[in-house]
Amino acid sequence: MRFEQNSLKRVQLFLGYFRSSVRSNADTPSTEPQSAYSDSGEYARPSWQATHNSLGAVTVHLPEQLLLSSIFGASSGQPFNLLTGSDNNGDGVFNTAPSTP
Repeated sequence: MRFEQNSLKRVQLFLGYFRSSVRSNADTPSTEPQSAYSDSGEYARPSWQATHNSLGAVTVHLPEQLLLSSIFGASSGQPFNLLTGSDNNGDGVFNTAPSTP
């Protein structure tokens, strides 16, 4: 979604918002999936992905051909990822998530 205002002679305004929903079985190319034996339950939001993002920009035309500009960006928090730090399932990968009995 985007909003632009160009009707005023001295002020220009731009506002934007986008929502993203990325799913991955690993956070980076060097990260391995949780289980080497099965992909079930592997896909989730990566740790670097924020769902809600917004952007705003304002430009003010001042006398003497001067411009004053400002850019603002904001995003929602990143997901929380809980790992045990040990090889609980014996596959040699140390990124196992805790399981419930």
